[in-house]
Amino acid sequence: MKNKSMRTRRGSASIIAAVLFTAIFVTVIGGYFYTNQLLIYNYNQEVRENTIIGNQQAQEQFGVDCFLDENNFVWARVNNTGPITIKISHVFVIDAESSDVIKDLSVSVTLNSGLWEPEINTTYSYQGEPVIVKVLTERGNTGANIYPPLIIYGLGELKAGPFIFSLDPTDFTYKSRAFSIDQKQDAGTSVSSTYRIYGSYWNAQSFVAGTTGSLTKVEVYIRKTGSPADLTVQIRSNSGNNPSSVLASQTVSASTVGSSYGMWESVKFSTSIQLTSGIKYWIVLQSNSSNSSNYYNWYYSSSSSSYSNGERKVSTTGGVSWSSPGGDYDFITCMDAGERSGPGFEIPSKSYDLIFYINITNNSDKDIAFGKHSCFLAIVPELPGHIYEDEILFALLQNTSTLQNPMAYSLDYNQIAPSKGSTVLVFGSKISGGNLLDPDDVLLGPELNDGRNDYTDENLAWTFLLISWKFVDDQQVVLEMIPYAAIHILPS
Repeated sequence: MKNKSMRTRRGSASIIAAVLFTAIFVTVIGGYFYTNQLLIYNYNQEVRENTIIGNQQAQEQFGVDCFLDENNFVWARVNNTGPITIKISHVFVIDAESSDVIKDLSVSVTLNSGLWEPEINTTYSYQGEPVIVKVLTERGNTGANIYPPLIIYGLGELKAGPFIFSLDPTDFTYKSRAFSIDQKQDAGTSVSSTYRIYGSYWNAQSFVAGTTGSLTKVEVYIRKTGSPADLTVQIRSNSGNNPSSVLASQTVSASTVGSSYGMWESVKFSTSIQLTSGIKYWIVLQSNSSNSSNYYNWYYSSSSSSYSNGERKVSTTGGVSWSSPGGDYDFITCMDAGERSGPGFEIPSKSYDLIFYINITNNSDKDIAFGKHSCFLAIVPELPGHIYEDEILFALLQNTSTLQNPMAYSLDYNQIAPSKGSTVLVFGSKISGGNLLDPDDVLLGPELNDGRNDYTDENLAWTFLLISWKFVDDQQVVLEMIPYAAIHILPS
């Protein structure tokens, strides 16, 4: 009986063990299949996600542009040409020669499809050497460009490529200031009589204003000997028939004065000088830092009849006392005659502070942007002893510029000529730090009244357009040089 009971317990234990084994086996097998299915699901999910990411990564299409702002910082501009939104995570600035990373900028910028945005300041101040700007997206795509852009040089023609450069007089115009010669004495230009200017040796010439108004500029016939310091030219009032209070003063760089022979030096004062008809004034020249080996020579006529409304005086005491050696220095005074404008093909010779307006028609099917290195070049054939410059560059200005408020062009490729449309390019020369046009970069002057030039009897100035441009959706920059027109310089 006892053995039977033990056999019964052993049988029950075997059954329980079998059931447990079966349960464990089923659980393990089930877990295996479940885990395997989970792994397969996760794998498939990852494949699907990677496929989506891969497809999205492939769909990211964008271009990178670079430009400088007015503070000389390099900016990146991204053009999203693909069908999906892009998120930019990093912008790198890389030395183009050494490949060293100069800037690593972490950003979080969303860029919608089909837009030229955003503009990202890399905060890198341009040092003059080529740099690569690289953009990294969250999906791992990169795009890059180089600054300054690689330029392809070409020789344009009047109606070649995407442009029509109109030669219609209504589309090529100018504005300028004009002057009238008020007082003049030039008898000394044909002789070699000069007086030195250096240290305490000052020279002065009096004149009587023939017109009430603003003195535009004076011209003095001078040369330099050696390497003198800069020259100071002043307009002074009269007291006791001697120079008195300073009304205006202007520094003339020694580098602009010739040394081989006498030449007319044009001096435009930065402040307006109001003169009254019938009142005597003085032109005073001094160069306190020059010496007896490095000085200026002012030409004069010893004839007492060369100029009846004034006289020359000299001082060896730095203007404390004056003596009258007789005769008159060579000089010209010019009064403001107001603003002029008209077709750019014919310009009066007494024009200065010029602005040119040139209409450009875009004949292509894409928008075109113009670079700030575009310029307008004028070549004036030389007149012996009169023309100071025979090649004058007029810089591209903002297209909202006026004669009273010329504004330097700042952002690169900021002016657009739309497809099948047109824009007006404005060219002038702006003094750094102010809103005055540079008087040293005038195209014409009073000297053109004195004779004809050596190459033609029509007083022509030849002009060229140097245009830096690119299509808005492209990075390739083209520099075109276009022979443009001849300007007839009219007698005034």
